[in-house]
Amino acid sequence: MFETIEPKRKKFIWLIGTLYGVILTIFGIGGAGDGHGTYWMMGLYSSPFYFLGVPPAFLGTILLWSVVGWLIQKKQKLKIFIVMAIHYLGIVFLLSYDFFQESERVNQITEKYPDYFIPGYFIYGIGQAVIWFYLILVKEQTDKLL
Repeated sequence: MFETIEPKRKKFIWLIGTLYGVILTIFGIGGAGDGHGTYWMMGLYSSPFYFLGVPPAFLGTILLWSVVGWLIQKKQKLKIFIVMAIHYLGIVFLLSYDFFQESERVNQITEKYPDYFIPGYFIYGIGQAVIWFYLILVKEQTDKLL
């Protein structure tokens, strides 16, 4: 699929990653609910940038997925795998240690509004599936460690 993209279009694949980051940021802001919601979603989408606090997490979401898009464009599969591993390890930390100390708030919101997080999670899941589709199925690789 990715190998058949015309060269002119290939150089704009990073924009898809940027758009993905912007959409996730919008859902993260929506999840925060003007301070009445939770930063849980933003922590998930921006991992590991949430370690730096809430404002860097908003910008980090866009930066993270722009970089992943750029790495896909450059066919840097090893580097994508490393970035994704760091991202997922941050999520494990978020889930294990309740970094934002909002697990009770997340439970309250999901009890009152069961579908509150579903659209954002759905879009996040689609993006993850596309990234892993690329990592597993695309054969061409031009990785260099440095």
